[in-house]
Amino acid sequence: MNIDNLYLKNAVKQVKKMLGKVIFFSIITNMLMLVSPIFMLQLYDRVLTSGSYETLISLTVIALFLLTVFASVEYIRQRLMNNISIGFEQDIREEVFDSLIHSHVTSNTGSGMQSVQDVTQIRQFMSSPAIFAFFDAPWIPFFTGLIFIIHPLLGFTGLIGGIILFCMALLSEYLSRGALKESSRYNVESAKYLNATVRNARVLKSMNMVASQKQRWSKLYNPMLFHAAKGANRLGIISSFSKALRFVLQVLMLAVGGYLVLQQEITPGTMIASSIILGRALAPIEQAIGAWRGFVNARAAYDRIKMLMNKRVKDDNNSNSLTALPKPNGHWKISDVCASYGDSDDAPLVLKDINIDIPAGMNIGIIGPSGSGKTTLIQLMASITKPNGGVIRLDGIDVNSWSDLGKYMGYLPQTIELFEGTIAENITRFGDIDSQAMIDAAKMVGAHDVITKLPHHYNTVIKEGGINVSAGQRQLIGLTRTFYKQPSVIIMDEPSANIDSSSSAALIKALSERKKIQAASTIFVTHTIPMLAVVDKIIVIRDGEITDYGDKEDILAKFTARGRGQTAGQTTGQQQQQPQKQQSNDSSEDAKKENVSESQKADTTAVNTQSTTDLPQSASAVPNITPPQTMQPAQSSQMQYVPPPHHDGGMSQQTSAQLGTSIELTRKE
Repeated sequence: MNIDNLYLKNAVKQVKKMLGKVIFFSIITNMLMLVSPIFMLQLYDRVLTSGSYETLISLTVIALFLLTVFASVEYIRQRLMNNISIGFEQDIREEVFDSLIHSHVTSNTGSGMQSVQDVTQIRQFMSSPAIFAFFDAPWIPFFTGLIFIIHPLLGFTGLIGGIILFCMALLSEYLSRGALKESSRYNVESAKYLNATVRNARVLKSMNMVASQKQRWSKLYNPMLFHAAKGANRLGIISSFSKALRFVLQVLMLAVGGYLVLQQEITPGTMIASSIILGRALAPIEQAIGAWRGFVNARAAYDRIKMLMNKRVKDDNNSNSLTALPKPNGHWKISDVCASYGDSDDAPLVLKDINIDIPAGMNIGIIGPSGSGKTTLIQLMASITKPNGGVIRLDGIDVNSWSDLGKYMGYLPQTIELFEGTIAENITRFGDIDSQAMIDAAKMVGAHDVITKLPHHYNTVIKEGGINVSAGQRQLIGLTRTFYKQPSVIIMDEPSANIDSSSSAALIKALSERKKIQAASTIFVTHTIPMLAVVDKIIVIRDGEITDYGDKEDILAKFTARGRGQTAGQTTGQQQQQPQKQQSNDSSEDAKKENVSESQKADTTAVNTQSTTDLPQSASAVPNITPPQTMQPAQSSQMQYVPPPHHDGGMSQQTSAQLGTSIELTRKE
């Protein structure tokens, strides 16, 4: 696979550049490896035959000096590899972090901590002594050639042994590659699953799901152990035979050398020296076999990192990223947008052919049933995910080409995520803290009083995942972060979730105040009726399609008429099924008129908790939703329909139908 990511390409280029120095010191190291065999040769052939103490002392001093140089050069070589490995990690770690975030955002397929662990694994292998086997391997022909110079028979003995060891190294790669690759794959999957499981530990404990999740994790972890053991066993067999073969070759080398000494073709010193040189020639092969598992794992880690970083480059090239764009005004234009979950080509579409134009400076409410595509739409608008087709433009610019859009946007997701740090740091996005702007934002959304009741106020430390604050506190902190410094664009998913009525009122007031700010647009998904009081336009989404969009008054008027039609139809059916009961109702019409007023008053009080998901189930039969402060009296010419409360805690379906009948009678009168 080609390296498309510039950071990775430069990091690899820098490593290759530094490896030249390592190769230079490896040459010196391997040359100094000859100190021991040469010393043995001179000791046996000169000192022992001449009996010269001066020669012995001179040879010993020279050998000790050269071995000291060898130790220094070996240290320098090891230090260089440590610096290269650390430099490689420093060059790519931030880009790996960005690529990891990008992978999670675009396809939710990031490998979590595994990518960071992959970088660490590469660094550890590069700084380990095992890597020097690959630098010393090119010297095998050199040492084998020296043995041939000593005597061809000794050279052929060493050559045959080296070929056998090399074949065993290739065999270790062939036998262990598949098992170690599968072990690495299962290790990544089990680690991802374990991380996700631990994040939901409280849910597992409360719902007695620990045992079942442990079994599911074991189904991933056990294969990893199986394949790891399989690969290790195969490598162990090869490693054991290679060690034994090395001793066998040394024995054969001494035996052949002894034979040649008896034939007076070589000296005893030459025999000992050739045995030492053979051991040095075969050492890199044996080291490579022992280090092969680490090499395979490091290679797999590098491939995963390269794939992760190349994916980001590919996506960035497709989006033609721009920089230094001006502050947006908030004019949205969505054209032919389709979207689905995941990267699969056969994944069903969540949004289908969305076309919409939203003027700047508007408060827009998005409503619709659960699973209709509301969250997906605002994630596309926030450039969190990318559409399968079509384009979303903000002020005429594709949002996916706007690299610095985040600094102009406040975004509140459906699930609030807080990061380890103080509340102030979370609100200010871990940047420079503007205390006054932070407090103003907190007061605006009703969070200031809640935060000041905490032990250290804005300096209260949020633990990982925000586990030391309640869901409502997390929501308020998230809202404060969203409104901090009044960004040009605010996009929110169910902003009133988990907060009480006073905080909801503060939020509604804050949204009303934003309408006074020029070039400030707000788009939010909601399931509660009071939030629609501050919108200028309403978008209704059902089954991935926009079924209604327009000014709030126009949309509500349509829904009112449709709601009346449904209610009138239900009333007619009841009249046909119960004619006698209808006659009785006609005789007490005056009493019904009195009940209408009481019913409307009761339902007006209940509207604050009414959910937009309780609307009629037909694609376009959503009743009118008018907040209490804009509710019209029943006697007005424009009748307003107040939807009934939830069936599980309010009116029954029969009572709801009766209410519709009463409204219709009042309108006629």
